[in-house]
Amino acid sequence: MVLCGSGIRRAASGAGSLETAAAAITEYLHSSLWDDASDRPASVLVRLYRTISYRLLEPDLQRFATAALERREPWPEMKCLTLMATAGERAEWNSRHTSAGHRAIPLPSAEAIARLPMVSLLVSQLGVDAKELAGAERVPLVQNEGRPSTNVFHIPAALGSPVVPAQEEFVKPLAVRSVVGFGGQLGAGDLYAVIVFSRVPINRATADIIGYLGSDVRMAIVPTHARPLFKGGASELAARS
Repeated sequence: MVLCGSGIRRAASGAGSLETAAAAITEYLHSSLWDDASDRPASVLVRLYRTISYRLLEPDLQRFATAALERREPWPEMKCLTLMATAGERAEWNSRHTSAGHRAIPLPSAEAIARLPMVSLLVSQLGVDAKELAGAERVPLVQNEGRPSTNVFHIPAALGSPVVPAQEEFVKPLAVRSVVGFGGQLGAGDLYAVIVFSRVPINRATADIIGYLGSDVRMAIVPTHARPLFKGGASELAARS
């Protein structure tokens, strides 16, 4: 974990945007987490998400999030769980632009989060209160006393899990065995998370160790706060002002 954490920070060093840093992190993890038994990557897919206010999203992501809301109108500070980077064994899994259904997931309320089983479990296991997250534009997330700044998200058996979607299209044909994620809270009421879909079974003890990488990811992406969220965009600080 020490070597892997160092690799994460090194891969993202000097990135000109959050998107660039996220891409470097997911690519590093997908290529570095290796299954010696099959001599191929241990992960089928690695993704990095961050919650971003609706008004800071690119226009195409705003349209994507608005469509997902169905009968509800978005508002400027509504949080959206936004796919910043993805790396996997299929070509379409190596660009956030080609993701079919998870590019920008609107989080308008705690009730809306509860209707998304995987997102709800992710938020809960990373130690974030859904009501605080959905209402972050009004009440910034507060680190509870005794709560770690990073935590682990873990689904030991992906096959047949009601929390993991696309069982027939993804889990079964790709032989996904376990899901593990790590991340936590950032400033300004935001959540970040890396999710690894693994073809190697991961037990809880191993997941807890992997969870320590959340701190390395945080250290890698915090410097991008003064840089653009997306390649070629305005800096996040400028966009917020």
